[in-house]
Amino acid sequence: MKIFRIFLLFFTLGAFLSCTDNDKPLKLKALTLEYDANSTNIPVHQIVEFWLKGDDYLDYTEEMELHINGELVDGVSYTFEESGDYEVQAFVGELSSNTISFTVSEGMIISHNSLLKNQLNTFTLYDVSTGEDISNQGTFYVNGEVIEGNTFSSAEVGEYEVYAEYISENEETITTDPAEFTVVAPVQRALIEDYTGTWCGYCPRLQSIIAEVEEMTDLVSTIAIHKSSSDSNPDPYEYENIDPLLAEYNPYGEFPKGLINRTISWNDDNPNTVLDYVGEESEIGIAAKTKLRDSKLSVDVRVASTSGLSNMKIVVAALENKLYHDQTSYLNEDENSPWYQAGNPIPDYENNQVLRHAMTNIFGDPIPATDALIDYKKSYDMDMGEYFEVIEDGEVVIFVLDEEGTVLQVQGLGLNETVEFQ
Repeated sequence: MKIFRIFLLFFTLGAFLSCTDNDKPLKLKALTLEYDANSTNIPVHQIVEFWLKGDDYLDYTEEMELHINGELVDGVSYTFEESGDYEVQAFVGELSSNTISFTVSEGMIISHNSLLKNQLNTFTLYDVSTGEDISNQGTFYVNGEVIEGNTFSSAEVGEYEVYAEYISENEETITTDPAEFTVVAPVQRALIEDYTGTWCGYCPRLQSIIAEVEEMTDLVSTIAIHKSSSDSNPDPYEYENIDPLLAEYNPYGEFPKGLINRTISWNDDNPNTVLDYVGEESEIGIAAKTKLRDSKLSVDVRVASTSGLSNMKIVVAALENKLYHDQTSYLNEDENSPWYQAGNPIPDYENNQVLRHAMTNIFGDPIPATDALIDYKKSYDMDMGEYFEVIEDGEVVIFVLDEEGTVLQVQGLGLNETVEFQ
């Protein structure tokens, strides 16, 4: 019995210490602003309610300061009384949330500016004076032809125009302004990853070949992944998570090393090799919008597939251009090289498309299973000031991977840019 009591004492003490350690409060590092609207395309007069969650699993709605287009507003909801573009962000002390961009329109809102073939576009009609949904009272026209109801899809690629008519309370016929949208068959694009370094004497050769590819087609996106040679020979642009990438995709530490769509080795120095992976029709479309406010970058992403999204992942990466540094070169005496007599090192060598930070896991965040022709939507945020020398020289590359880690589709875009399905 005495042994049992001693055992019970130690068990109770251990449980107490374990619970005490696990119950330590988490440190708040990030805030996520959410809202109750069905879409970021909303009509005038709509009231949107917001709430704020921390990555410490606590609710900060009562403490938040809500800003609309940079101006502090009262409360946790806002009525959008005028058409236009709005940016909404919340703050708790020095910590800021993600930025949400709303487009407020009068009359009619369309669910998609671009669609895949046979993807459904929904047109919603609103009374401009009250903001009431009156879609069931309107007649909708696509390319001048009346459609049944307020939805439309097409197997035909092309540009389309939609408008609506309805009868107001005073028996007046109201016609909305037309809205344009496109139906597309996505074109297959390719990702080039260039493992490189400022110390790597043969690396400029691969970058010259990549430049040839980019002159031949605009259907590629390139990411330059830098690594230091050693502690005594550092690369100022070394990617923060380089070691896991090397272990997975470049285990022998080859520099330079070119990969197509992440898993296909590109060893022949032939720019035409990359062209074999672009230009066909793809099942997957990627649309995105970037917004830069001060140093805070937000990226809104939309992905859809004609066969659905299953066991796929997404990577959202931020790159920097126009980074100048002396570059070791073993090509100074090679008469066939564009770097012949350029020096060793090449002074102020221009580094572009340098991987600075991934807003997702660099191996990809899982995409929830999504049915065919249904959008997967998500927003990503980062503070570019923490990673970039010159924020304005940034760009974003987004790519979708299968469960084997092979890139299925990629899309690149600049800052404050919108790219629809292409």
